[in-house]
Amino acid sequence: MTTRQSTAGWQILAGRDKCAPECRLLADLMAFGGMAAGTIVASELRECCRIGPPDDDAFPAAFRRLSTPVPSLIYSHIQLYRSAMNVLYFGGYRRRFDNVIALLGAHETSVCDLCFGDTIIADWCAANRTMWTGVDLNPSFCARARKRGHHVIEGDLLSVALPSADVYVMAGSLYHFHDRLPAVFDRVWQRTGRWILSEPVRNLSSDDGVLGRLAKRSANPGDGHAAFRYTERTLLDALREQQQRYDLTCRVVSIDRDMLVVMERGGAARGVR
Repeated sequence: MTTRQSTAGWQILAGRDKCAPECRLLADLMAFGGMAAGTIVASELRECCRIGPPDDDAFPAAFRRLSTPVPSLIYSHIQLYRSAMNVLYFGGYRRRFDNVIALLGAHETSVCDLCFGDTIIADWCAANRTMWTGVDLNPSFCARARKRGHHVIEGDLLSVALPSADVYVMAGSLYHFHDRLPAVFDRVWQRTGRWILSEPVRNLSSDDGVLGRLAKRSANPGDGHAAFRYTERTLLDALREQQQRYDLTCRVVSIDRDMLVVMERGGAARGVR
């Protein structure tokens, strides 16, 4: 990514009068993620800014080229991904993983990390002599994890052979499977008795403007763009539906940008609490 491309990206963000309010907001937010994140957003908005204000007729033309199941640009390199995530989390991206790590018990010697993306949890496990297995369909993320010495299963979690583990974790990816939750839960509970879930429930993609549409359209790890996002209510409803199928204890640990939930199979307590 050249300096000329980055400069052009910022010019696109700030230089179109018809999109000026949205572009100024994006430029401010991109400051959290650095120039790389600004260039990503600029490239995705190039057509939008050219055609004028976002509306139902104009926006599809700007995003048609993003509709094929090819990973979004942010999924092509870990630094781009981290920059974009820091934008969405206003600089608090790593805290999502730290919160999950804090819930890993000392007695748990094996972790399966679904749709892992980053290796923050993997690196912690390696430093603490905990066996980690990551599952992801993104070749770039899988290759990087392997280079760091981690055990990776590359592919769709609904089709690969999942390992048995003391605990499963998933951070920020359940929404990709919102229409296939029974299949996901079936596979997970065949391999573990404990699942730590961190899922966004307050996010920029809930916005109806340019920024919200961009956040939705940039979330493609390689299986298509995911416009759906959970809210606090819809995630709790989804978990309750799954409790009707399993004897689960579900404990809501915290709710911020993400809802942090610990699920255990075979507990005496019932209901999301």
